[in-house]
Amino acid sequence: MPNRMAGLATRRFTDYPVTSVFLDLRPRGTRRPGLVFLKKELSQMKKSLPHRAEEAEWGARDIQRIQEAVAEAQREKANHLAVFTSAKEEFLEKYFWTLAPEADLRLPHSFVRGARPRLYPLALLADRLENFLLLVASQRKGELFNIEAGRITKHWEKEAPVHAETRREKRGAFDRRTGNIHTTFTKRVEGHLQALEEKFFRELAKKTADWAKAGSIRSVVLGADPVAGPPVKEKILEQNGRLEVVLAPIDSKLSPARILAAGVQAFRQQEQERSNFRVEELFSPGKRQVFFGAVEILNVLRETRPAGVLVLDEAFHQEAPICGRCSAVTIQTGVCPDCAGPVERSPLENELVCLAAAAGAEIEFVKDSEALAKKGGAGLLV
Repeated sequence: MPNRMAGLATRRFTDYPVTSVFLDLRPRGTRRPGLVFLKKELSQMKKSLPHRAEEAEWGARDIQRIQEAVAEAQREKANHLAVFTSAKEEFLEKYFWTLAPEADLRLPHSFVRGARPRLYPLALLADRLENFLLLVASQRKGELFNIEAGRITKHWEKEAPVHAETRREKRGAFDRRTGNIHTTFTKRVEGHLQALEEKFFRELAKKTADWAKAGSIRSVVLGADPVAGPPVKEKILEQNGRLEVVLAPIDSKLSPARILAAGVQAFRQQEQERSNFRVEELFSPGKRQVFFGAVEILNVLRETRPAGVLVLDEAFHQEAPICGRCSAVTIQTGVCPDCAGPVERSPLENELVCLAAAAGAEIEFVKDSEALAKKGGAGLLV
């Protein structure tokens, strides 16, 4: 998702607008609010098309593209859709997602025409639905899941070598009546059993690190018992010290659905902690620079394009006259005094997301941060 947004964020449509559509296609009862919303917006767009034949034709083609994309999404059983189209520029990009119920996410529908693609919903979706790995490990078994959009998209499992207690029983060294283990057996075999367990944990860690590298994943939820948890976590970090590994008490005997639900819950808690940490960083930046306020951050991103961290409060919304060509904030709409580009009222949060994505900055959303709200709802750490 971040790579896709970076490509879209560099596009500007100053001669003819781009239409950005984001829809939640899931039903509510017998209705599909997303389709009702789209029908209304398309009807208004048709009425507002210019009388010039050429521009009217471009508008009609954009409407047709959007309708075809919705039909394609429904055929593919997707429940979320994003479309970006500008017929004059021969530009069309469309993305489909199928979010699982465990994702528990609802974003507002959006239909916007302007010089910039509306990337804000995609950025919020990417932040909420970051892919992660779920490793459920014990001394007996390991299961690794790749989680995308709240769904299991990949699964691998590995049985451990025969458990130590079972081995002892087979060798006749374990006395069920007394619960004792023969000393001679313990000295001879215990070291070998520990080596097998060590090798098994190392294999789980390597597989996890390999999947993380292949999928550009930064987070791992490790559901493990007290015996397996610490050593497996240590070995994962030995393989890749940049991974974020969070321990969670997930029983390997649970059904896949309950394992998934527990993993998603643990990941969300980790995400909330990460967001809180980002806010703390803004107010205790150390040697890094911090900027607050949407207009100031926008100017910094325009002029220096730093690859830092943009932190936005989800409740933040503000509009201002913004140039579609150079992103300058002006006093009024019309013509930009800096580059003579078109100026129209646009949401500042979307312009911030576009500039941050184009600069390769990380975008983090937070909820209910009074400290950030007092600073204007937006912060940039570089």
